[in-house]
Amino acid sequence: MFKKLAFTFFAITLTYAFSGAPAQAKDYVYGSFFGAKASENSIGVAPTIKEIEKATNGAIKWKLLAGGQVVSGRGTLAAIRDKLIDSGLVVAPFTRKELATNNTIFDMGFHGTDVVAVSGASVETILVSCPECLAEYKKNNAVFLGGYALSPFRLMCAKKVTSLADIANKKIRAVGSTARWIKLLGGAPVSVPAPEAVPAMQRGALDCAVASPGWLMALGYMEVTKSLIDFTFGSPRGVGLWVLNRAAWDSMSLQHKKAMLKEMPMSQARLTIEGYVKNDLRNFSAARAKGITITKGGPKFSAKLLVHIANEEKAIPAQLKGLGVKNPERIMSAFKVNLKKWEALSKDIGTDVDKFAKALQTHIYDKLDAGKL
Repeated sequence: MFKKLAFTFFAITLTYAFSGAPAQAKDYVYGSFFGAKASENSIGVAPTIKEIEKATNGAIKWKLLAGGQVVSGRGTLAAIRDKLIDSGLVVAPFTRKELATNNTIFDMGFHGTDVVAVSGASVETILVSCPECLAEYKKNNAVFLGGYALSPFRLMCAKKVTSLADIANKKIRAVGSTARWIKLLGGAPVSVPAPEAVPAMQRGALDCAVASPGWLMALGYMEVTKSLIDFTFGSPRGVGLWVLNRAAWDSMSLQHKKAMLKEMPMSQARLTIEGYVKNDLRNFSAARAKGITITKGGPKFSAKLLVHIANEEKAIPAQLKGLGVKNPERIMSAFKVNLKKWEALSKDIGTDVDKFAKALQTHIYDKLDAGKL
């Protein structure tokens, strides 16, 4: 009886193996330090997960673990490298040594204020114009598939801060080149992941945070902000929205890799426009309704900004060369060229998500070979 059952099982196994039946679905884990309601997850990652599952007929399934359940902001790259998670959101300045070259792009936070243009230019620079950037991810056992840029940050404070003089000696959440900007304004920069700044402001450990208007509601900044200075405080770019563990990526068939890449333009476009451009307007309206004091920067801030941008042309390469980046000037130049191109494209794109996704596909993803990433 046992031999008969064994033979039957073996026969069924062979039948499925050679019948072309679909392979068992593969489950992957996406870990995010952002909360589930943050735009990165609710608008960027979560819808893309559904689209990938549909595109692969259920063969590729992702489970989103948000809110720092499995990773912190600083620990995400290491978690991807060590396969504690299969994918996550990577912010370059949290791992400056490991992603020194990629920080060249992030540090150019004061070049360009058009979020659509900056988002397109930063991802094109990483995926098309900067092989060193991709090699850096590879060295960390990771693959960069898609990213985005945030809209220009503003200064949000738990106290009344309405002028340049008020910033003096304030402890302010700032990362990357924004830290140098805060120093120029007389403040004391503190590197803290975005979600952690809110409790820090509640405790008085931070006075202010350089943050996205979109985070007012998504990350709870609305509850701790009393005043907001509506002036550009730089904008993060080249943030890795989809950074995969290399073994996880290699485990996918070429067909499934192509399916993953096909969803990247829409993931980035939707997050950039719906999650930031349009969401900023809603958040500013809500902030005014709540009674938060909103002050324009004015000429004193503008004068300081001109000084800062000029200083950055030397400060960025000097700091990055200290981290071992061989030619940051070349990467800076490539980003400037790409930014100029995307600023022209952005005029037609406007706030049309489909147009942006199509442009990303044409100018970036059509140039990639899924089998060689």
